[in-house]
Amino acid sequence: MVVKNVFDYGEEMYSSLADSKPEYYESFVDIYDFFDVLLKLFEEKKLLNIDPNKSDFDPSKINFIEEYPDDLYNDEVDTVVYSMGERKFQSEGSVGSPTPYIQRKPVKLKSQYDLISNNTKTDYAYIFDNVIELEVFSKSRKRVGEISRFIESFMLKYKGELKHYVSDIVYVGQSPTNYNARYFDRKLLSRSIVFRVITYSNYSLITEELKEISSL
Repeated sequence: MVVKNVFDYGEEMYSSLADSKPEYYESFVDIYDFFDVLLKLFEEKKLLNIDPNKSDFDPSKINFIEEYPDDLYNDEVDTVVYSMGERKFQSEGSVGSPTPYIQRKPVKLKSQYDLISNNTKTDYAYIFDNVIELEVFSKSRKRVGEISRFIESFMLKYKGELKHYVSDIVYVGQSPTNYNARYFDRKLLSRSIVFRVITYSNYSLITEELKEISSL
């Protein structure tokens, strides 16, 4: 009877994953590019005021930006601000485990041999657990609540589409609605919708195979 150790099972799991769907990770982006994915999705669904100064400005739409509103903030435009929070290696562990395993080593995704070049290309990835916040700004408490509810349902509705770019999206929850401390003088209310986004940081290594030379 052959006894396998835990590393054998892990290798089989990753090999099976790569064999069953080898290209699933090729469209993944890291968290630093995830804002661009969200922005494009919001634009496709026609939810944004591209330019509040134009005649087609719609007060029912929002601004979606990657930095906090500054002195140029338009009081007529409700704004959703994207920001990154904590970023760390993904942790795995059984329920109730006090010290879950932290994935600090890269995961082997796929290995492919090229007969022409006699090289082996191997794809790896580091897996990260990232926290993002979508913070809603408005002078109206009612609008903050309405937009927060909409953003929540929007992200959950299009989770499947967003998972073409990341491994997973986990909804964490919402903060209370309060006057924002940074803009208290402007009477701006804010509320944050928080998600954990599991991302892959991909890279490839090419190994030149040594040809076996037999001597006569």
